Amino acid sequence: VEIEQPYDIVIGVINPALDASLYQAMKGWELPMAGVRDGGVLIMTAPCREGVGARFYKRLIEEYPDRAKWGELETKQYTLGLHKLVRTARALRRFRLFAVTDMSAEEVRRYGYLPFASLDDAMAEALGYVGTPARVLIVEDSALTTIVRKHDPIRHELARLTTEPERFDV
Repeated sequence: VEIEQPYDIVIGVINPALDASLYQAMKGWELPMAGVRDGGVLIMTAPCREGVGARFYKRLIEEYPDRAKWGELETKQYTLGLHKLVRTARALRRFRLFAVTDMSAEEVRRYGYLPFASLDDAMAEALGYVGTPARVLIVEDSALTTIVRKHDPIRHELARLTTEPERFDV
């Protein structure tokens, strides 16, 4: 989907089966992230009934608990799942990342998200952060919908992020 300009708030609605775990649900904010303005908010909605999902993702968080250092992991030798932390760090430099899930708030926070129990709560916080009036984009099935900016010189940011090899030493 092509947009004219970025939005203050983007809501990514993640559908089954990618809504089952936090690890899989990440796809639901990566594809629409080009639609969020710098300094905006992206709200991901996914129940994550299986929790975090991949065990190696949990191990990485235990090994690298400091979010401030995730961006530095690009220079590390590749480990399965490491790209998730690197991409989250990149996203957090541009916008705030909210997650509406059924998971515990503490666990969601460990993975770089601000947790919310409801979309209403997340929207209230997002509006308080970006101010009103706010431009809001709702992306249905956001794990399968790519957003690109029509007139943005970095229009192909998502394509680059999803097709460019990660810069890990292998």
